[in-house]
Amino acid sequence: MLLKSMQFRGVIALQESVCAAFGAGISTACVVDIGAEVTKVACVEDGVCIANSRAVLKYGGDDITRCFAALVKRTGFPYRELDLGQTYDWRLMEELKEKWCTLNEADLTVQVYNFFVRRPEKHTQKYQVKVHDEVALSPMCLFFPGVIQRRIEEREINPTFAKHNNYEDINEDAPPISLMNQSAKKNTAAAAAAVAAARAGTPAAGEDNSNPNNTNNGGTTSNVGTPGATPASTPAPSATTPAAAATASTTALTLPPPPVAAPVHHPFDMDPSVITTEKTWEIAGTIGKDNFSSLVALDVVVAQAISNCGSEERSKKLYGSIILVGGGGMIQGFDRVLEDRLFQALPATLTTVEKVEVLPSPRDMDPRLLVWKGASVLGKLESAKELWIKPLEWDLQGRKVLRDKSLFFWGKD
Repeated sequence: MLLKSMQFRGVIALQESVCAAFGAGISTACVVDIGAEVTKVACVEDGVCIANSRAVLKYGGDDITRCFAALVKRTGFPYRELDLGQTYDWRLMEELKEKWCTLNEADLTVQVYNFFVRRPEKHTQKYQVKVHDEVALSPMCLFFPGVIQRRIEEREINPTFAKHNNYEDINEDAPPISLMNQSAKKNTAAAAAAVAAARAGTPAAGEDNSNPNNTNNGGTTSNVGTPGATPASTPAPSATTPAAAATASTTALTLPPPPVAAPVHHPFDMDPSVITTEKTWEIAGTIGKDNFSSLVALDVVVAQAISNCGSEERSKKLYGSIILVGGGGMIQGFDRVLEDRLFQALPATLTTVEKVEVLPSPRDMDPRLLVWKGASVLGKLESAKELWIKPLEWDLQGRKVLRDKSLFFWGKD
């Protein structure tokens, strides 16, 4: 299209990670590109992208916006007509996310903000809202992607799914981040009790033996609390009617005991600051492949991508030169949180790594433009003259010319 339809005089095929490294002025780096819908991780050494270190995650800055909108909506957001399906409301939440969201601990206090809502053919309205930890919990969804699991699955099933369709689809089954370890232990104990009760033919404590479609179980339950209250992670005990008990006894006598289910590894089943060996081995063979799981935390992917690069000396260089590009990484304190989580998860074999450092953009440049700056620098190099693809060469050789004039391996015909 560039050569034929738009009549460009020449084109150079470059990788975004290589351009980001050149834009930052370094030759070796681990590039973390947090875009709107996807997050890309790739390691670059001497201007060449290491193939085994590439990974693409199907979450990004838009998921932070949706999570932020859902959290403030549940805590009494004054703008009740908020609809992310409308362009002006989506831009409003994008603006509030950029202004309010932070991961600096010093800023995690109760704050009162004013904002303006401008809608077509209506007067500008001014609102006042009080926020607390919502500004920090929403960016943490990149480290705990289980809370946005439903959105990721919908995107994988239907890639053309409207990105602004629904913002209240964060996973309510995922426990709060602060109660992660306690909830994991409770879920494990409840599962063990349910299996033991099923084998014995008696209902477990808190288990509803009535119709599973009957959510009220013969009564009415009212949800009393603040608008932002989070649903309980474990169901409350419910009364069992005699008919339901008889049905449960008959089922227990006629059906064989259910098999013990294999343990399911949930993103919240592990300490957020520690990457276990088992979890690392689960994703060790998927970095650089198309079937990479999008429910893996960002810090886990970065650590595994660097580990796949080979020698200890190379890993040490990459841990000390991490670059954040894209708009998703512009949240205040995000780089410090990523550094802390990576440092706490360092493998025992890397004893020479003294610190993990996320490099700032050179001369306070917008990280969203870092890739374009690197591409412009590469295009002006003297050695880049041999990489230009002219329209005549494309007409004669087609896609085969990409194999001869690319800095990376082109595996397509």
